[in-house]
Amino acid sequence: MDVLSIGLQLAFAAVFVVVLQRYLRDRRPVHRDLLFVAGSVVGWFALSTLNTLVPAIGTSVVRLSAIFIFIQPVLTLRLVRHFVPIRRNLILAALACSVGALVVAFAIGTRGNPVATALVVGCFVFFESIGAVLLARPPETGSAMQARACGSRRSAHCCSPPRSCSRALPARSPLPGRRPTLR
Repeated sequence: MDVLSIGLQLAFAAVFVVVLQRYLRDRRPVHRDLLFVAGSVVGWFALSTLNTLVPAIGTSVVRLSAIFIFIQPVLTLRLVRHFVPIRRNLILAALACSVGALVVAFAIGTRGNPVATALVVGCFVFFESIGAVLLARPPETGSAMQARACGSRRSAHCCSPPRSCSRALPARSPLPGRRPTLR
């Protein structure tokens, strides 16, 4: 292991400790999903480091560490869905692709096999890129959020008269010091 790899692994370990502390103080779902994302990377680093320090463990540990990386697209999409709407089908497709990539990596192997490598890397890059693009989109305006909330049949609590959609949007006050008006 070189100094750069050790530094990167220590940085991720520090991030994981901070995320773990935050989750233990505030157990919201967004902190849980952030813990899963950071934990999967730290788990992969830990097993890789263990294999480097104790080579007698063999390739089975390295192969198990692949699970931590292959599940990363699913965990990333779960985290992104806290900030932008993501269809459940997309997360299920990422899970299916991750399982397929694991099967290809374990059954066929990726060393010296450009097709298998392209499939495994393509799955990872495709779903991680979707998460990045969804996060990079400009935020929805209030009217778009209201239309989405009131257009959904699941949110029956806000689909009566237009005034009842106040749960979908924050209340605003047109002038400071006045009571907020509901939309």
